[in-house]
Amino acid sequence: MNELQKFNKALLVSGLFLALLTTSCAANAKENKVGTQSNHSRSLTVKKANVASYNAFTYKKDQPKVFGIYLNNKQVAYFIETEGGFTPEQRAKILVSRLNQFIAKKGDPKTILPGFQDGMAIGRANKEILFTADSKVAETQHKTNAALAREWVNNIRTALGTSKFVRENTLLASRSGLSAAFSRKYFEPGNSARSGFSEQIGIASWYGGTFHGKKSADGSRFNKYNFTAAHKTLPFGSLVRVTNLQNSKTCVVKITDRGPYISGRIIDLSTAAAKEIGIFSSGISKVKLQLIGSN
Repeated sequence: MNELQKFNKALLVSGLFLALLTTSCAANAKENKVGTQSNHSRSLTVKKANVASYNAFTYKKDQPKVFGIYLNNKQVAYFIETEGGFTPEQRAKILVSRLNQFIAKKGDPKTILPGFQDGMAIGRANKEILFTADSKVAETQHKTNAALAREWVNNIRTALGTSKFVRENTLLASRSGLSAAFSRKYFEPGNSARSGFSEQIGIASWYGGTFHGKKSADGSRFNKYNFTAAHKTLPFGSLVRVTNLQNSKTCVVKITDRGPYISGRIIDLSTAAAKEIGIFSSGISKVKLQLIGSN
């Protein structure tokens, strides 16, 4: 092969290499461009209006970490206490996971209600538990666990764009064993209470302790953590709104027992109901009873 042939062959090879290199670069550039677009599209796809997350912070130096739960960029709850064998961070992770599952399933925020289970104040979505109230948080805020659970439930509901649950509605649905539909019928804003309304004013007391677990007059087991009461004449299953006239605090109880048998007293509240309206420490208070209906 003469020098001219060698030169032409070298030129051909370099030309092919250059062509391959150009093609390869163009392909890579196209692939990178497609990949960028794909990643961008994917990031837009997974972005949601409501996403739960948690974050750790401290209020003061040398204090334990607080784990706050955020929904739609709003803090809805926070944990500082280990409970049920779960650390505050684990409890936060569980709530975040449950909220995100609820959102992914397009759950109705109106089904998120406070309640009680095994004596603990909880928040639930339908029948699924979302959280248990943090006792230390309640203590620092000078609230009952039940009041804290209601607050967290309403924080979650408003973050998801629905209305807060009214106080009496909460108590009826979660503590008297009534359906949300029944409670909405009587207590949602704009709905009137049942006709045939009556009321009574007198002294309320409370009972618990040794009565816990024993049979009530209606045959059910008395549970001091439920919102029930004893009355001398009202039919069992009657629903009564009790208002402490000293501080205007209210709760709704279901009549399951007979009493009280001390002269001058008109109703005996369960321990939970007594704490709710602020007569647990004093033992008695002047109250107003309003008959709502029957279960």
